[in-house]
Amino acid sequence: MHESGTVRKLLRTLEEEMKKAGGKRVKGAILKIGALSGVDTDHIISDFDALKIGTFAQGAEITIEKVQAKGECLACGNTFVPDEIFLKCNKCGSYRCNIISGNELLWNKIEVE
Repeated sequence: MHESGTVRKLLRTLEEEMKKAGGKRVKGAILKIGALSGVDTDHIISDFDALKIGTFAQGAEITIEKVQAKGECLACGNTFVPDEIFLKCNKCGSYRCNIISGNELLWNKIEVE
C-alpha cells in the first residue's frame, strides 16, 4: 500500500511547515487531495492516525478537502471537467489538453501551537 509512504512524506512536510511557523506541535490540518492524485482518502486518514502516534502530530486531526479535476483545451481554450481518464475537450473534441487541477496532494492549512 503506497499510502503509508505518502503519509510519511506528508508528515515530514507537515513538520517542516510547523517549524517554519514556530510551533511545537500540530493541532489540526487541512489536506487537499485531487481527484486525479491516485490516493485513497480513507487509507490516508487511517495511516495518518497510526503514524502520528508519538510524534509532533499526536492528537492532530486532519480534514480532507477534495479537489475536482479540471482540464483546459489547448485548441480552443475551453475549461472543463473531464468525464473520463483521457482529457478530451467537451466543446471541440480535441485531446490537446492540460490538467489544471485535480493532481493536488498538499497541506492547505495547518494549525500549530
